[in-house]
Order: sequence, then structure tokens, then C-alpha cells
Amino acid sequence: MRLQRLSEQVIVITGASSGIGLTTARMAARAGASVVLTARDDVTLRQEVERIREQGGQATHLAGDVADPEVLHAVARLAIQTFGRIDTWVNNAGVGIYGLAEQVSLADMRRLFDVTFWGVVHGSLAAIPRLRESGGVLINVGSIESEIPVPFHSAYAAAKHAVKGYTNTLRLELEKEGAPIVVTLVKPAAIDTPFFDNAKNYLSGTPQPPPPAYAPEVVARTILHCAQKPVREIVVGGAGRAFIGLTGQLPRTSDRLFEATMFAAQTNSGPRRTDRAGTLHKPGEYNGEQRGQWDGYVREHSYSTALALTPTPRLVGMALLGAAAIGALSLLSSASARHNVARLATDARERVRGRALSSRASARLPANVRVAPAQRATGFVEFDERLAELPLLS
Repeated sequence: MRLQRLSEQVIVITGASSGIGLTTARMAARAGASVVLTARDDVTLRQEVERIREQGGQATHLAGDVADPEVLHAVARLAIQTFGRIDTWVNNAGVGIYGLAEQVSLADMRRLFDVTFWGVVHGSLAAIPRLRESGGVLINVGSIESEIPVPFHSAYAAAKHAVKGYTNTLRLELEKEGAPIVVTLVKPAAIDTPFFDNAKNYLSGTPQPPPPAYAPEVVARTILHCAQKPVREIVVGGAGRAFIGLTGQLPRTSDRLFEATMFAAQTNSGPRRTDRAGTLHKPGEYNGEQRGQWDGYVREHSYSTALALTPTPRLVGMALLGAAAIGALSLLSSASARHNVARLATDARERVRGRALSSRASARLPANVRVAPAQRATGFVEFDERLAELPLLS
């Protein structure tokens, strides 16, 4: 199926007031696309539309909550009335909660599902009739948490698993029908956006992205690539590929590693925001911001994602790296690799309990794992980029 060039497209983006949605909207407008923005914060959206127009772009907006299906049907009607059609619809809106599964109230869990899962459903049902008329792309933003468990994110991970199941089933049904619609699932790793600052927080610490974090521009470029070239699904970030690969190949080993590292990696001891409710039930103070308050290292590029989106280099890269990747998978399946990761988890647990990582412990780490100095205090172990970027670990 041939898709329109970005400069000729009309793109609808939900969750467009901050983070990935806002970054994608700005990038699309600069490329010449006409953009339709929606989120709960009317003031931020209005300012963003004015900014795009002042820079020579075309944009309009409608404020509303994606938990209300009528809002998204109204957004679709606005896009048709203003620009004549819809070429790409991006379901990006989502909210977060940090807390143990037993801590989080059922009301908060349901609210998260209303936005993060049902918002995708409502957006898809609003978009499909319009996309069916002239053809186009439906892009649903999932997460690596569509594939892996992450502590403190029980409701969010469940919602993102649901997004994956819904998206994949919807794709089958539309393909069977012969509808001229490409359905794409984008699964970002940890991204430096206000998501963490805006999440409702039940914890004593301050939420932060588990390193390594990627820039929102990496996800926006991926989304806009998928708007122009058919892609079934894509993981954004080599570290996400590594985590998904480890979970798929060695689930119990990944459980031990996540238990040892992910609890401490997701919070810091800095001053906690006084408004613990975040944006779960109302717009947040960080609207209009592409990036969050995270002051750690942020990766501005993902070579594995770029490789996965480039057909010819991808084939060449697969051929060149095939033997190495197969060898790596064999190594991961070996008993010695299991023992090394188990020792790594033990070392991480010791650090979480407050015992510093000794030089002796460092010497025992597997060759393909490094501990970033700035992250030793959190107990997070960062996989070496060479392992994270292996294309078969996805």
C-alpha cells in the first residue's frame, strides 16, 4: 500500500499537549503536514496551534478527554471539516501511576485504563471509518511494557498489554476485510518526557525513567516514518529490545534481574512533588513541555531502531550480524550465562540494600554488562549497547 508523503498528510495526534505527542506534532508540522491536536488542556493546545501557524504550518485543535468516545468522534469531524480527510491517526494519550499493586486504588486503576487503553479503542473506532474512505495509517503507541512486567506499573503494564492485544487483533480483522488501512504498534522504551513528573505517585521517592532513557524525538521520528512506510510494529530503543529479548528467552532470569534492579532504578530521593495526584484526573503543570525533569543521560538516537526501519541496510545488517546474534542467543541459553545473570542479580540486590559495589563484585560482572558510575547508587544495571542493539533480541 502506497502512503502519502508527510508534507501531503493530515495527521491527528492524541495526547498532544506534552511529551511524545507534542514532539510528534511539532516535527510533523515542520515537515509540512497539517496536524490536528487533542488533549485535555485547551490553553496549551491553543498556544501550540498558534505557534505552528506563526511558523507557516497548518494546525487546529479540540480539547477533550480521550476517555469520552464522543470527543474523539468530534476530533475526527473537525479534521474532515478543516482539512478534508485524515491520512494518519496517532493514539498516543496515556497517564501513569507509580505504586505497588496492592496500594493503588481500584478507582485510579480504572481511570488509567479509561485513558491509556480505552482512549486507544475510542480513537481507533473514530479513525477507522474515515481512514477506510481514502486509506491511511492507524498508529497506536504501546510500550515495551506491552511485553514485559515493570514494578510499580501494574495497571500501566496491564493497559499496554491490552493495547497490544487490541491493536494486533484489529490489524487482522482489517486486513481480512481488505481495508486500505495500515495498523502499526509503536513500543517505546523509557523516554525522557513529563510522563514521570505527571504520574500519580503512591511512593515515598520521586519517579524517574529507568535508565537508559531516550529522547522523545527518537519516538517522534519513528512515528512519522511509520506514517509514510507500512510497519507492523516497532520497538523504539535498543535497551527495550534487550529487555524484551531477555524476558522472552529467559523469563525467570529476567524476573530476578528486574526484581534486583527495577525497584531502585525507577525512583530517586529528590524532593517529591507536592501534588501527588499528577495528571490522572486533570491536566498537568508540565503541559507544553517535550522533556521531563530527568537530569540523567538521555540517548538522542537509537541505531537499532534506525536499522529496523531501513529495509536494505536491515537485511545487510542481519546478514553481517547473524552469526554474532545466534552466538549471543546460544550464550544466553547456556547454564553459565544463567549463572552470570544470577550473580549479577545478587550483586544488584546487595547494592540496593546499601552495600557499595566492590571492585571484586565488578570483576564478576558478565562481559556484556556494565554498571554506569552515576547509576550505581540506584542499583540499576545498564546493558552494554552492543548487546542492546542486537537485531534478533526483539
